[in-house]
Amino acid sequence: MTRQKEKTNIVHLALMQVAPTDPLPKLAKKLNLARLPASLIVLCFIMTIIFFVDTTIAQTNKITEPKKHLPFTYDYIDYKGEKDFRNYFATKTFATGTRQCSSLPIVYGIQAEALGAKFYLSTAPNHSFIKYPDNAGKIHNYEPTSHWNISDDWYSEHMYITPQAERSGIYLDTLNKLMIIGDCIANLGISYLNKYGVADGAFLNECINASMKCFPKQNNLQAILLRSSMLAHMLDRLFYMNGVKDLKDIDKVKGARELYEALQKNELLLKTLGYQEIPAGIYEQQMNLQEFRGKAQEVKGFSGKEKRNMFININN
Repeated sequence: MTRQKEKTNIVHLALMQVAPTDPLPKLAKKLNLARLPASLIVLCFIMTIIFFVDTTIAQTNKITEPKKHLPFTYDYIDYKGEKDFRNYFATKTFATGTRQCSSLPIVYGIQAEALGAKFYLSTAPNHSFIKYPDNAGKIHNYEPTSHWNISDDWYSEHMYITPQAERSGIYLDTLNKLMIIGDCIANLGISYLNKYGVADGAFLNECINASMKCFPKQNNLQAILLRSSMLAHMLDRLFYMNGVKDLKDIDKVKGARELYEALQKNELLLKTLGYQEIPAGIYEQQMNLQEFRGKAQEVKGFSGKEKRNMFININN
């Protein structure tokens, strides 16, 4: 099944779930949150989607002039956060109106929660998106970056998610608010590692432990991957400081064996959870497309880092 055939327009899907005979403008007028019936709660998602996708008119009260709110745009430059890990942060999206697949679902979730809509964060390799329940409790997927509903089967097939990875919950799970916070703590640790290195490992361990406490199954993939990176960095540093270039000489360095065994144990945990890397050729193909878009964005003189007010005068 092709991706195009599998996609469903999320707005139409939500409308059919709630009130298939009502046009969107009429439904929008019903969104008086103080009186919002439970049967219409999914409509909060419709309004959130429109807010993110389209230029909308906003007025906070009857005195101030109404403003236009601009839609968020994708930032293809350094989208992986290799040069500046802050690209992963929701604060960057709020400040600039630009986003990528790590930050936008968080910003989307903040908006949806403010409207009273229940949502979960979900992850796939190098990607995150939204899951939400309809009025019957059935869980649906929503892609804030492309505004489509895509099935778990599509993610599994095209993003190389093993059945065990789905069963263990490291991918395609429904992350609640506490787990989202735990994931953010792990990302803070990754940001620290990228900027300052391992140092003595104390702060990274603090991030890892705090993050894992937020996951009942102790299965936060970001924290587990961070632990492997930390242990590998510490082992490499120990070898370098002692002039060791061959693993067979590991026992000549105090503490090296313990670090190595801890790293092996963590790597075994990743394997047990079903984690695997996306095949290099496939991953490079995906990345080359993003790099091309990033260069096109640079040609237009748009860095994605400029602070801008998303609310502008209607006449602008």
